[in-house]
Amino acid sequence: MKPLLQIDPDMFREWLLLFFGRMRDMELEVFAYRLTVEALKKADPDSADKIDALTEKLRQHEDAKGIVQRYERHREELNQLFAQSSLDQALLQYLQGWKAKGPVN
Repeated sequence: MKPLLQIDPDMFREWLLLFFGRMRDMELEVFAYRLTVEALKKADPDSADKIDALTEKLRQHEDAKGIVQRYERHREELNQLFAQSSLDQALLQYLQGWKAKGPVN
C-alpha cells in the first residue's frame, strides 16, 4: 500500500532551514533581551528584585499561559499521531485541519 503522505526531500529541507532560521532569530532576540535585563539590573542593583518579580509576574500572565497551552496542545496531538499505526493518514488530517493563530513572527 502506497502511503498517503509522501515527503518531498527538497520541500522538507526548505522547511527545516526555515524552521531553524526562525529558531535562530527567536533565540537571538531572547538573548538580547536577557542581556538588556541583566545590564539594567547591574546599572541599578536596587531594582533587581523588582525586575525579577515583574518577569515572574509576566510569566504567569494569561497571554503567557495561552502560549504554553497552545504549544502543549500541539505537542500532545503530534505525540498521539506518532503513536498511531496509520501515521501518514493521521498526520495528513492534522495538517489539513491546522490553522495558524496569532501574529506572524
